[in-house]
Amino acid sequence: ACGAGTATNDDTAVTALQNGASWQGLSWVTSGSFCFETNGCEGEEATGWPNMIHSCNRADCVHWLVSSFHSATYASGHCSVTYLTMAEPTETCAPTPAPTDAPTIAPTVAPTVAPTAAPTTVPTPAPTNVVPCTHTCYGKPDGFQTIAGIDNVFCLNGQAVIQSYTGSGTYTQVTSVSASTNGYLSAGSVQTLAQYTSSVTLYACGAGTATNDDTAVTALQNGASWQGLSWVTSGSFCFETNGCEGEEATGWPNMIHSCNRADCVHWLVSSFHSATYASGHCSVTYLTMAEPTETCAPTPAPTDAPTIAPTVAPTVAPTAAPTTVPTPAPTNVVPCTHTCYGKPDGFQTIAGIDNVFCLNGQAVIQSYTGSGTYTQVTSVSASTNGYLSAGSVQTLAQYTSSVTLYACGAGTA
Repeated sequence: ACGAGTATNDDTAVTALQNGASWQGLSWVTSGSFCFETNGCEGEEATGWPNMIHSCNRADCVHWLVSSFHSATYASGHCSVTYLTMAEPTETCAPTPAPTDAPTIAPTVAPTVAPTAAPTTVPTPAPTNVVPCTHTCYGKPDGFQTIAGIDNVFCLNGQAVIQSYTGSGTYTQVTSVSASTNGYLSAGSVQTLAQYTSSVTLYACGAGTATNDDTAVTALQNGASWQGLSWVTSGSFCFETNGCEGEEATGWPNMIHSCNRADCVHWLVSSFHSATYASGHCSVTYLTMAEPTETCAPTPAPTDAPTIAPTVAPTVAPTAAPTTVPTPAPTNVVPCTHTCYGKPDGFQTIAGIDNVFCLNGQAVIQSYTGSGTYTQVTSVSASTNGYLSAGSVQTLAQYTSSVTLYACGAGTA
């Protein structure tokens, strides 16, 4: 916060972002006058990005919340920035061209008089999206896996299950779901998985399947809905969204609203993601994941249940004889395209997210200048107002080593 200094966390804050959690109760290394008084405070407002820290009953301490404009105190009107220090790539990278100092915008409708550069006789090859072995269900055994840093993703025939309803029972957001349980993954987790996805398939009992190979994936990557998209169907799916604004289709998990057609697709939480308006029918949403762009070692068969916390009772004996050599820590794959590390300052495409502002190897995910409109935006620099979506932040956090908060007059944390 402006005049407050900085606060930095090298580990637990990153893990929280990766898992859609808040920073309530975490420890920070500070320079300046930051104070965090969250012990014994439930922090009802700290629910996960963008609402991360609530120093309840201490107006002079950190309120890293939208309502306080992400401030070192309860009071608004002070500038602040949130930086993600991004990880070093795990591969050798070619030099990155210097970006522009403004985000990419749509071209004007007026054509140019002359081309901006002489055409070559050789077409430019399409860019290849890097797909690490750890970031896809492709080729992995069926069962719960850690995919793109997200624990307990259920892989089935190379597809990731992101939603399922069995036809009855409680239906809400969950941290893991299989094709035989109820629930749907968070928007952040789905947006991250979509970066490594080639197509989307909807399945509904009695209606068949509907598949989209391109535009549905792009919509998930950008936090948009599937309203008005075309699908290849087998069965009785019908999509009647032409001329329908689909007010309920706002982005995952609410994706398709066939307004005024109760017999057509309502892929919404309120209809339990159904081929019709009526609930009570089973359904599953699958992401067909992309083939890795590297050679992968065989993956051990996973368990058929998500990872759970250990019981408080100790085991009587170890489950296996210990070896004399410690198991090496796994290395997180960081492609050159997925980090600000080593890139010139300015707007870049990072991990498939357009217009991420890189500054000294850090990604700016939030900034407030001290005045003006403050809302979610698709791009933000350290001199503009706004904060990135939860999905974009969760994706960037997969390739982040630390988080730094800056507040005018308070320093950094």
